[in-house]
Amino acid sequence: MQPLHIALPLLIVASQTLAQNSLLIEADPGASPVSTSQSLSYSAGEITATASGSGVRLSAPSGINPRWSLTLRPPGNAPFVAGCYERAKRFADQGRPEIDFSFGSSGCSNAFGRFNVLDVDRDLEGDVTSMAVDFALQCEQYGKAVQGKVRFNSAVPTTGPNHQSVTTQSGVFSFDAAAGAVGGGVPGGSASFQLSRQTTIGRGNFDNGASFIYAGPAPGSGNVNWHVDFAAPGDVPIAVGSYPNATRYPFQAATDAGLAFGYGGAGCNTLDGNFVVTDVLMDGLDVFPVTFEAGFEQRCPNQSGPLSSGVIMFAANVIGPTEFPSVDRLLTSGFEDGELQPVSFFSPSCE
Repeated sequence: MQPLHIALPLLIVASQTLAQNSLLIEADPGASPVSTSQSLSYSAGEITATASGSGVRLSAPSGINPRWSLTLRPPGNAPFVAGCYERAKRFADQGRPEIDFSFGSSGCSNAFGRFNVLDVDRDLEGDVTSMAVDFALQCEQYGKAVQGKVRFNSAVPTTGPNHQSVTTQSGVFSFDAAAGAVGGGVPGGSASFQLSRQTTIGRGNFDNGASFIYAGPAPGSGNVNWHVDFAAPGDVPIAVGSYPNATRYPFQAATDAGLAFGYGGAGCNTLDGNFVVTDVLMDGLDVFPVTFEAGFEQRCPNQSGPLSSGVIMFAANVIGPTEFPSVDRLLTSGFEDGELQPVSFFSPSCE
């Protein structure tokens, strides 16, 4: 019997991903500097990459609209390499990375963000020849976000989730208001709001307190704006405790606590109020509330006026460090005699 010979065909699977030159944007409605999603593709050589300090500036081709540019720099004089850069600002300080993004004719006076350099290549002169970066940016304040992906002569795919913004807000604000009081015109004299990154900004105010600004859906239908502000007497940092004898923020006397609740463009010229803070934690880098819970009572124009009372429970999930490197320090060796090194705004990969 002749041996049976079976010839198995050699299967060769070739896969090649062509280099891309593109900008993809997902934006919260009303975000700056761009508020709508974008998917822009370019031919090879159209996107330009120029040195910006130790970083790089990527920009749209000259003469092609919409114009845009993205500038990224590593912390200090560190080399610009692949990895995750946290708590970046347009004007960086204290060893933070830098980020700046403009689109069309709009930009940010202040920018807060983070970016992930997935790949970067240079020629012998050190010029960037290919790059893939995902980024997230919040313009002016920690609120609505722009999430983007740029590919410059890069085969790194654009699939996968968007890069997350530095903060994502959540919480609830509710109030009751008597007829004639601030907010008294809402149906039933009470309202409740779900807080989110798309609707709510929490920030530190000029008196070392906390302020919250909402712009979003109103009870029933339509949209509404409201704000609520808290400050301790004497410009001391806001803390857990009771604050009686509050007067109108930001015009309170140095001995008074400051309070202001405004709804739909209406507020108090003068007021008598009080509030109790039950939880507060402020970010150590850009001084905004990470957590804040308080209840308040406000009467306009004085203690005989109609009552508005409310409760706010606010939280901001923060990605990245919340203190300057000089505050948080790590032992590199894991032992007590190890060399102390500051916590970095850079890591080889994102969480």
